Order: sequence, then C-alpha cells, then structure tokens
Amino acid sequence: MKFLESLGEGGFAKVCKGALIKLDSDEEDVEIAIKRLKSDVPQAAVENFKKETSILANLQDINILCLIGVSTGEEPRYMVFEYYTDMDLYSFLLENASKLSGLIPSDISEYDLLLDFSLQVASGMDFLAENNFVHCDLAARNCYVTEGNIIKISNLGIGSYKYPSDYSWGHSSVLLPVRWMAPEALNTLQFSHTTDVWSYGVLLWEIYSFGCRPYVGFSNQEAIERIRNLQLLTCPDSCPARMFGLMRECWEEKPSDRPQFTEICSRLREWAGDSIADSH
Repeated sequence: MKFLESLGEGGFAKVCKGALIKLDSDEEDVEIAIKRLKSDVPQAAVENFKKETSILANLQDINILCLIGVSTGEEPRYMVFEYYTDMDLYSFLLENASKLSGLIPSDISEYDLLLDFSLQVASGMDFLAENNFVHCDLAARNCYVTEGNIIKISNLGIGSYKYPSDYSWGHSSVLLPVRWMAPEALNTLQFSHTTDVWSYGVLLWEIYSFGCRPYVGFSNQEAIERIRNLQLLTCPDSCPARMFGLMRECWEEKPSDRPQFTEICSRLREWAGDSIADSH
C-alpha cells in the first residue's frame, strides 16, 4: 500500500488517496481512500476511532463507500475504504445542470436518473438505519457518482474539507453542516435517524435544483435562524410536486412525523416503476 495525495484532515484524523500495489500481477494498482488517526490524540479519540472501525466493518452495501481493510498494529491506526473518483454528487449536478434542466421533464431517461439517484441514496440510508448507524452529514457533497451512475454514500468527511463554507463552528468546536441540519439537531447537537431524514430532504432539494446551495444568499447564521423558524426551502423549478411533497414531509417539525427511510424507498420504487426499481 502506498499513500498518494492528501484529501483533507480534521481535528483527529487525516484522509488521503492511496493505492493497493499488486506485486505479483500485471494488473493496475487499486485506488483506495485511507483514513488515518493522527498521533498524540486524546484517548477518547482513539476509542471513537476503534468503535467506528468495528461498526463500519459490518456495513457492506452497494450504495455505501465500504471499509475494505484496517491496520493490524497499534500505530498508526488507519482504515482503508473503496475509492472511485473525485466526482461527488454535488459536482455531478453542477456539471450537468444545463443538460438536466433542459431535459426535465420532457426526457424520461434524464428524469429517471434523478429519481434513481434519490432512490439509491434512500436505499443506502435505509441500510445504515437498519444497522443503527447515524450518518450526521448526509449531503450531495458526501455521495459519489461511480461507474454506471452508482451512488456511494461516504462518511469519510471529505465534504467538509472540499466545501468548508458549507460548515460552521458549533458550541463544542465541531464543524457542523448547519444548512442540512434539523432544528432539534441545531438546538441540541444530537443526531438521530430522524435528523438524517431531514438532511435527506435537503439532499433531494439539491438533486432537483441541480446543485444549488441550500439557503443561497443567506449567511450560515441566517440559515440557522430560518431553519429554527421553519422558513423552509421552496420548490425548485421543474421539480415534480410529489417529490417536493416528500421533501416537506422530511422537514416536519416533529421528528416522529417524518417518514422512515424504508417508507421513502417504497414510495420512490413505486414512482420509478419497472424502469429502475428492479435494480434496487
């Protein structure tokens, strides 16, 4: 294994691109992502890293950026993940905005692509919820579009490195994705499957606005106040009414009134029909 380039770093960990070297083969090296714990971090950070490793080891799903290896020694501690391209969903939407906006809803294939992306993310999040894993930072920037338009949800935290303006410092000196957070998460800094559902609604809004920034034109603090006051995002141009209706359900003030990911998946599969539902 070799390290290639840095992808970013947080308070306790660094993430870099690397490669698995195939010594006894003519095949090309396999690109990977490596999340490495920094040296001299608090013991609590070490324990959290170990806990995260044990949880992620059991999370294998087509729509999740999966853990494929861990370090065997004590130092340095690192996790090895699948790695595909630098094409996150946010970048994909921006690069294809003119094409997508020009074809929706007249071209059913492009329309289905956005619905397919919505379903894939919901399916991956349903898998995480079933395994009692709370993502805490679901957004288009943390999903990757791989070969065959397969979506991979990442929890490497690369999004916070690539798009720092999407984050704001919280009371506990932690960077928070405030524009994607539910009101109760903003108030308590506690995350749950229902706060992930709220974030999923914002991600849907990103998809159907072709990569627009939530609460564009407002500062992070102004966006926080709007969310707390339930001044919610408006329907994107060309967005189907039923899809915006789903977004609004994800943004219900009472967490128990929000749909669960299993229900969201069932509804999207019904909307998709036979064209893409069979593949999920």
